[in-house]
Amino acid sequence: MRLSATMIVRDEERVLARCLSSIRDLVDEIVVVDTGSTDDSVAIARSFGAVVVEDPWRDDFAAHRNHALSLATGDWILYIDADEHLVEGDRALLEAAWRAHPDSLCLLLLLRGHSGFTPYREHRLWRNGLGIRFEGAIHEEVCSDIEALVDAGVGTRDTVDLVLDHDGYEGDQMAKHRRNLPLLRKEVERIPDRVFLWFHMGLILRDLGDRPGAVDAWRRGAAAARRQGPGGSVALCHQLLIEDAALHGDPFEDLLAEAEELFEDNVLVDMSGLAAMGAVSDFAGLEMYATRLVEADRPRIAALGITVHELVITQWAHAARARARLALGDPVGAREDLLRALESGPENLEYRVLLHATERLLDQDRPSRAASAATA
Repeated sequence: MRLSATMIVRDEERVLARCLSSIRDLVDEIVVVDTGSTDDSVAIARSFGAVVVEDPWRDDFAAHRNHALSLATGDWILYIDADEHLVEGDRALLEAAWRAHPDSLCLLLLLRGHSGFTPYREHRLWRNGLGIRFEGAIHEEVCSDIEALVDAGVGTRDTVDLVLDHDGYEGDQMAKHRRNLPLLRKEVERIPDRVFLWFHMGLILRDLGDRPGAVDAWRRGAAAARRQGPGGSVALCHQLLIEDAALHGDPFEDLLAEAEELFEDNVLVDMSGLAAMGAVSDFAGLEMYATRLVEADRPRIAALGITVHELVITQWAHAARARARLALGDPVGAREDLLRALESGPENLEYRVLLHATERLLDQDRPSRAASAATA
């Protein structure tokens, strides 16, 4: 099998060499579509032997990605971005997956969207020549084509444990917001039931200081999730609506109950429940949601295409449960949780102070417990 990596690039000299170095021994061909770089991106790509074509930006991510696909000659496609790089897995692992799944038309790999977050399964590897193409001016995807082929019995969809890390961009987002907001408005008119578009639009509007606009976008996304019925995985709009309502003292109970019904065993619902219960000091509810997060099944999180910060399901969940257990009269359980929280946050002064107070409470309680045991 020959593997072609395809990507679109614009002013990525800071990260492009690392990306291409990481996949050099994995792929047989690199195709780069440059959408208007003014830095050394094109020269860097060519230094790795990439096929480079220039395609001026057209406000349509899918169009540029499909241009790259049209130039790929490999049997398989790897879709990757310049600010991503391979951190786990190699060509031998990939070839083993091809042998293990001879009927596969797609192998879902693992993508870690930001440092410190859990990885999730992504459609990044598929057979070339089956007409699989991107759709969407923004947040473009190939899922629809792949699902149609799988449903038609053309092949199977399987997994491989190649892991990509994505840098993300934590600096000033205003330029991206100005570019993305018009594209998102256009896309939600075309695909109003795609929840993630409403989620992202709401985030941008919130960053721009338009809370009413953000809430309206998330409500539209929640309505889209509602139309899709139980069993969905896109709980993002419900999560942010619940957290926003709790933060501002607005009712959230009905929405949380609906999220529980629509998104069974979904870590995003547990995160929103944790925030909401904490806001209203419902300690029984706080303990329940914290326990769910502590016991979250990582493979299920990945399979749902969900990513969460590692600290949420470790340190923060244990600390929240400790507070709940203290309020509910269980200092023994609280101490255990605080010790677990300190494993990943040993310098956290709040946890240390709370642990000290908990241990003093246990010391004070020991005589009474010993007396009770003796009486028994």
